[in-house]
Amino acid sequence: MPLSRGRFAPKVAGMLMSPTQVLLVEDDTVERLALAGVLKRQPHLDVVEACDGQQAWEMLEGGLRPDVCFSDIRMPRLDGLALVERARAHPVLALMPIILLTARADRITVQRAIEQRVAGFMVKPASGLDTHAAIERVVRQAQFRRAERAQTTCGRLGLDLAGLLALLADMAGELAQLHGEAASLPAPVAGRLVRTARALGLWQAAELLERLRAGATEHAACILEEVQRLVTLQMRATERLPRLRGTPVWAAGRAEGGSTLSLDHVAEGGLPA
Repeated sequence: MPLSRGRFAPKVAGMLMSPTQVLLVEDDTVERLALAGVLKRQPHLDVVEACDGQQAWEMLEGGLRPDVCFSDIRMPRLDGLALVERARAHPVLALMPIILLTARADRITVQRAIEQRVAGFMVKPASGLDTHAAIERVVRQAQFRRAERAQTTCGRLGLDLAGLLALLADMAGELAQLHGEAASLPAPVAGRLVRTARALGLWQAAELLERLRAGATEHAACILEEVQRLVTLQMRATERLPRLRGTPVWAAGRAEGGSTLSLDHVAEGGLPA
């Protein structure tokens, strides 16, 4: 049965889920349980399971936005390659890394998978140190691909966590205002949002906004909604971190109504002296 967007929205909005979410798609119950067990040993990982490609697609259409997907190839209703093809045709899910699980793959299957830009293959059954190491590597890459660690962004921009949170909140507010004008978003505005996302270490958001700047206006509302979700995730992750000692003068001034470092300064590379 299709899962509604609301089933997933509260977890995202409240950041109740783990920092990294994995979608596991496998019709063989034993294989799925085995791989889920391996995945759940990774720290800070939330594993969502689907029994075949069709159920996985219904989850994705319902609003699930995993950082990475592990999918079997041969499945009933909707196989792994068909799931990849649908994802690549989606304005947001096109960026989702997908690892295909298979006991064997013929040359035609491999070629189709490469053409659809799969992130890689993993041989079943899922056991042994090689599998554990491969999963750890894929998950780590997915984490880095989504966004820079907040502490790294603070160090690069010369901010404390409160200052970074203020800029992320400003960007979230601007995105909310622009949502109603998504279809007619001027290219210079989209370009500034790209620069802002990159400056704040929001790598996946910047990639999506780059598509918008390139002319994907028919998907503008969907893209802006996903970018806002990614900004919100980074805000929630930053809020959970312990505050760094010392507050820059400009950040303290924000609370007192004084001068602040604006998104425009960040987008253009201007930082406080």
